[in-house]
Amino acid sequence: MSESAKEEAKEWIKDIVVALLVISILMGALYAYTGLWPPMVVVESGSMQHSNDRSYIGVIDTGDIVLSKKVSPMEDIKTYVEGRAIGYEKYGDYGDVIIYHPLGLDVTPIIHRAVLYMYWNSTGSFDVPGLKHLQYGRDYATDSASWHGIRQEIVIYDYGYAHRDLHIDVNRLLRYHHGGYLTAGDHNVARGYSVDQNSGICAEPIKTDWVMAKAVGELPWFGLIKLSFSGSLHENPAPTNSWVMLIISLSLLIVAPMLVEKLWDTREARRKQSENEEEQRIEDGDSPENEEGENR
Repeated sequence: MSESAKEEAKEWIKDIVVALLVISILMGALYAYTGLWPPMVVVESGSMQHSNDRSYIGVIDTGDIVLSKKVSPMEDIKTYVEGRAIGYEKYGDYGDVIIYHPLGLDVTPIIHRAVLYMYWNSTGSFDVPGLKHLQYGRDYATDSASWHGIRQEIVIYDYGYAHRDLHIDVNRLLRYHHGGYLTAGDHNVARGYSVDQNSGICAEPIKTDWVMAKAVGELPWFGLIKLSFSGSLHENPAPTNSWVMLIISLSLLIVAPMLVEKLWDTREARRKQSENEEEQRIEDGDSPENEEGENR
């Protein structure tokens, strides 16, 4: 092997080692921050989208990669009704988006918005303290005319990006004798569905120990690469512009390092040229010291 080939091989090995080191540091930092492994999940359905045919940065769409963070649910999660009262928004609407295992089973987790938290009463009803910060009759209504002692229905007016009234059948949840989160996909509600607990996604209120994490970040479009190989896009196609943005992003990732390398090489070439010209001037006796002496 020639010396130039050996040097080139060394450079390739060095680049690979540096890349692996950077990836290891990045993944280690993500694990330290989120407390989960893996710290990211790929969104496989359009239940959180805000459009059938268009994806948006800041909204969870099919093919997005979502960064998830382990939480102590009662302390760290703000529900839709709580967020609406204080103006707290995540992913295009009020409240946090949580990641949970339906019924606590080891199945594909659900990534939906936490709508409210219900407390079970021994009298056979639910209390929803998060509602007390909203105005009864304008923002919500219940069969008990209050946020406590609810047995039949909760209606949240002007809910979500589609501004629909969200009707929650509380009566069917009484049989489970426990409280928990009620959740919903943003796009599901826009299409006329109710919360997950009324839609067959997870029949019971979500206990806190069923919650894996909450969503805290988003890498749009890049999950489409994985979904393309898994075949799930046939059932849940991604918005068209997601593919366009993915291609643009991948192109930039390829082109950007090449541009940086080109700029660096140009800078180095100019620096070497300047040094060579300076050396040549010194050899020719045109140094600043000589010019000063001649002037004297």
